[in-house]
Amino acid sequence: MLAFGALGMVDESIKSVYGARAAPFMCGSWASLSVLAFGVVDAPPMRLWNVLVGTVCSAAIATALVGACGASWQTRALSLSLSTAFMMRLGAIHPPAGALAMIIVDNAAFTSLGWTALAYPALVGSLFIVAMSAACQAAKNSFEFEWSDVVDAIGGRWRRR
Repeated sequence: MLAFGALGMVDESIKSVYGARAAPFMCGSWASLSVLAFGVVDAPPMRLWNVLVGTVCSAAIATALVGACGASWQTRALSLSLSTAFMMRLGAIHPPAGALAMIIVDNAAFTSLGWTALAYPALVGSLFIVAMSAACQAAKNSFEFEWSDVVDAIGGRWRRR
């Protein structure tokens, strides 16, 4: 929740400074990234190599195709196919990066960023979530945690009767 709260604050700050038509900082692929980052941290798609290479590769392919062919269903299909092929070839499968390729093709605000989209918001946001996941894992490993602690913290409202 902290990670998405921080990303949401950045998104709102950008919109307040640059107006509602500014490219959004948050993108839909971060939802699947967060499930991986906080739910299955040991999953191969969450290796830093996969996140970095998959994100940059997919964003670059989608940006290049939109620049060359325009946004269409053919561009969307080709960007997802090529992104998947490149990620497989490089050993960097990262499902959220596939979603990012489609978002860049379909979202005019992202498309308008051009090559900047590789760094902002794609790579910056993904790395932020990965860093928050690492911090969360470090906290979990440093402190003893049991579900009874959660029940006690909320005042026992969920105890069975």
